[in-house]
Amino acid sequence: MQKRLIEAMETIPGVDQVGLVNSYPPLVYAAARRANVFNDETRDLSQLNVAIMPYRYDVSPGYLILQPQ
Repeated sequence: MQKRLIEAMETIPGVDQVGLVNSYPPLVYAAARRANVFNDETRDLSQLNVAIMPYRYDVSPGYLILQPQ
């Protein structure tokens, strides 16, 4: 369904890029989920050994496109 939605939106005149995001735009706190990141040498992947917990945003290819200036 998502692929068909993107393909349909790409046919709209004036639309240059189409992408999907989970429910809120990125950088909105409610859109993020936390992800556990461990050091390369960590063998015990328990919560106590988490090196960092960055925010994770789910977007499709084409959502964040840099336009040349």
